[in-house]
Amino acid sequence: MEGRKRQENNTIQNFRSNKKRKLQNEITTININKSRFQDLSNEIFYVIFEYLDIHHVHKGFFNFNKRFKNLLNNSNLLTKINISTISKSDFDYYYRNIIIRNREHINVLRLSNPFTTDIIFSPINIILKFISLETLILDNIHVKYLNKMFDYLLDLPKFHSLTISFINYIESLDIFIQIFRLSKLEYCKIIYKIKNNQSLLPIYLTKYDSSCIQYFIINGDFPFNSLHNLLSCLPQLHHLSINSLVNCHNTEREELSPIELKYLKYAFLKLNFIYFYKFEKIIKIFFHYIQILRLTTCFDEVYLNAKQWEDLILSSMPYLRIFDINHEGSIRNNKLIYHDIIDRFNSSFWLEKECEIFQYVSKINKIKNLDIKNYNSLDNIQLIVNLLLQLEYFKLIVDRKEIKQLIRFLLSKSNTKTQHLFFLCISDVSVSNPKELKALIRLENLLHDYRIKYLNRDLYIWW
Repeated sequence: MEGRKRQENNTIQNFRSNKKRKLQNEITTININKSRFQDLSNEIFYVIFEYLDIHHVHKGFFNFNKRFKNLLNNSNLLTKINISTISKSDFDYYYRNIIIRNREHINVLRLSNPFTTDIIFSPINIILKFISLETLILDNIHVKYLNKMFDYLLDLPKFHSLTISFINYIESLDIFIQIFRLSKLEYCKIIYKIKNNQSLLPIYLTKYDSSCIQYFIINGDFPFNSLHNLLSCLPQLHHLSINSLVNCHNTEREELSPIELKYLKYAFLKLNFIYFYKFEKIIKIFFHYIQILRLTTCFDEVYLNAKQWEDLILSSMPYLRIFDINHEGSIRNNKLIYHDIIDRFNSSFWLEKECEIFQYVSKINKIKNLDIKNYNSLDNIQLIVNLLLQLEYFKLIVDRKEIKQLIRFLLSKSNTKTQHLFFLCISDVSVSNPKELKALIRLENLLHDYRIKYLNRDLYIWW
């Protein structure tokens, strides 16, 4: 029995590693080892089929014998349909033999070809036959066509996930109103483009537009002055990503009464020419429970004010554990230079926050090689090392006055954080450093079996 199980497991692994093999090769293998292959259990075949395109499975196995026909008819394999790059002849086979026969059982449907969408959903009310549909992914669809579909998607009892990308420019954001009509929707990703010279109008949401969406990803220009009302209509929101928040010249209607987003834990936002004080209001109202905040900002240098962020985090984001900000722009205040501003993020508050974040990240990262090309203080180096517990190769630049302290920290036998480290390169050091460090290593018994070299102002230590 154990030998049989081991044989079946080996067969599964073999199919996994060769899942992209052409179907003809699969059939040839079957013919050569026919008696052995057909001894496998139905469960093994189901696992094998999951690693093959369903179109190839059906074409290669459905008419192979009665057992395989029953196997496919009685499985869930024909319920996940992904039609992307496919010839018209192959699609015709797919459509006749798989989609039409299994409409009532399909729960995942992805269409990446605009021609196939027209065929499968013609007439449009045929959507109602997909009664088991849970996830719909439509790539390169025309916005007018999608508008016609919404009335029918509303009536699908299990439908809860929608991903759409438009092939044409959209003229308004009314599509969001349609999306919010889907009362069971939990996941939504929308990708769209507007013309460069197009004036973006706000979305007019009301208190009656409340949605159950939990994961919302918006890849396209979205008016910042509609963000308040958007969030006010998403009480179940867990994850928010908007890759382009922009100013809108038209004023929004009166703001809806804000709600507590107690499930919102993650947000990624790219703010294009949005003043900090405007975004600060959003944080204070909606981001109390946020844990991970990733921002890309530009124009307003107030986003680089460490003290303002410190106050905002303490007062409005008490659960924040990861804060990542990327600011694009120049510093207009001549009294300050970039490094002065960045150094303000080295206060005790930020160092403590970094420690909390590092403790979380150090449990999951597997980085072994690290090359830092900018100068770093010893404090920063210590934080980095405490984060990267698997580090083996480390190249860095550090102030010459701190080199000895760095060597003591990295090579100390009591430092368990560097137990995997065996190669160190310190760049831009003086010619006298190698002798000094050799003496330090010998006097403090830091290493026994090691090599040290000085090449082109780089100091190498290998142990």
